[in-house]
Amino acid sequence: MSKLNKTLGFTLIELLLVILIMSILSAIAVPTYKKFSYNARESEARESLGVIKSCQESYKAEYDHYLTCSPHPATVPAATSIPWNSGNADFFTIGFDPSGNVRYQYSVFGVTGGIAYSAQAEGNLDGDATNAIFLTSNSSDIIKTTPDVY
Repeated sequence: MSKLNKTLGFTLIELLLVILIMSILSAIAVPTYKKFSYNARESEARESLGVIKSCQESYKAEYDHYLTCSPHPATVPAATSIPWNSGNADFFTIGFDPSGNVRYQYSVFGVTGGIAYSAQAEGNLDGDATNAIFLTSNSSDIIKTTPDVY
């Protein structure tokens, strides 16, 4: 019987140590993973606003004014991506037409006479009540005005 006990494997203390080490590693890894995941999702807003800014400058060079674009998609996506559906004529006119799904609602607000604009990306990355909002304009860089709490 004593030979059998020696060959069974791990003791309870060894198993508890493994569980403790795994718990500590997961407590560190999960928040870090979430942070990187949200940062990657936020990069869509920054990239798309940069493209909108370039499209607006090209449009202004040709037509001598900026174009206001109504919000698209119609609702702010909640913790998921939804199809862009190229149905927004305003964005199509300036040349902004992302392929596939988007995680943000995009809009461009113009100043009377089309001499200035402000573009916004608004999205809810984690399904809570707080939306992340990014802004840019013809005279400023892209800034994150409201963080989505995660």
